[in-house]
Amino acid sequence: AQLELGPPEDKPFELPRWADVLPSIELPLALQADTIEVDGLRIVQQDAPPIDITRIRGGIEAADGEFRATQLKVAGNLGDFRIDGHYLPREDYRTDLTVRALMPARPGQPRARLGLVARGDLAH
Repeated sequence: AQLELGPPEDKPFELPRWADVLPSIELPLALQADTIEVDGLRIVQQDAPPIDITRIRGGIEAADGEFRATQLKVAGNLGDFRIDGHYLPREDYRTDLTVRALMPARPGQPRARLGLVARGDLAH
């Protein structure tokens, strides 16, 4: 399968300001998939290099003001990513997320690893 995106927006980058740093998640409709199984997805956007996703597994729920991922795993040419947990901006930004990324190796270098654990809310 292939997803073709339109041209990117030409907006200059600006550093976020507090409290705009925390995204609010505003979606026009809710998405829920208890089980996701996708093999072979290519995303292309004009002159940008394509994103080749070889495999997606897990579950996801995204709605206005909330995001939940259940053992979401994405493998592709940009690396291997795992997300598990929730982020609830409408509930004082309550967060319990674990994100892991294993990036492709550059010539002569080992694969880069990135991990993020975020827990708490605005009160803690």
